[in-house]
Amino acid sequence: MYGWRARIGLVAPSRGDTFLYEFYKVVPDGVMGVPYSCDLTVFDRSEFDRVRAAYEQGVRTLSREKVDIIYVGGTPVQLSAGPEGFNKLSDELRSMTNVPVVTTAESELAALQRTGAAEVAVLTPHEDDVNARLRAFLEDGGVRVGRMRGLGLHSAYEISFVSDYTVYREAVALAKEATTAEAVHITCPRWPTLLKIAEMEETCGRPVTTSCQAVLWRLLTELSIEPRKGSWGSLFNGS
Repeated sequence: MYGWRARIGLVAPSRGDTFLYEFYKVVPDGVMGVPYSCDLTVFDRSEFDRVRAAYEQGVRTLSREKVDIIYVGGTPVQLSAGPEGFNKLSDELRSMTNVPVVTTAESELAALQRTGAAEVAVLTPHEDDVNARLRAFLEDGGVRVGRMRGLGLHSAYEISFVSDYTVYREAVALAKEATTAEAVHITCPRWPTLLKIAEMEETCGRPVTTSCQAVLWRLLTELSIEPRKGSWGSLFNGS
């Protein structure tokens, strides 16, 4: 059995392709991802509502697969019904399984809180309405968002076609504008970020966190498993 160390359930709102690629860069041998896709296509209210319902089937299915922990992705979906809706969703998903459930939204907030930054700059691939809900969520968690830049993408598949260089370039430009921000956060695990984090931190001169990195940090911490050796950013090395 390949997942002798841990089997991690991965509920992806859309495909989970980029996340899965970066997942296997970080997790050590013996850790297996068990994927489930909710097939989100575009970022709008009807799709968010459908995927929120699909999460339940994903959690139940992965519980039957005997996973050790379940990750539920999709911050835009999770925050689409506001703070109360997110809390209700999280409670419902956790009530369906006996294993821990980790969400992207909670992981992103926890990662930023760990940096100790009072103000952050946030880069997103999303449109303004999605960005506004993320800003409200982070600020409700005590993290002030000084500047936020979105690429305005509406279709989920488009995000995976953004190059890691584009993400790097946009993050560095945002950091230069956000002179009072003490950290930079890049949301959404469907565009490539992991292999550029160390370079971005060096160029920006401050911590850089990403959705994928934050989720992997939370998952491995919950499982008490050390990541594979690599340059995964200051979130992992505690500096």
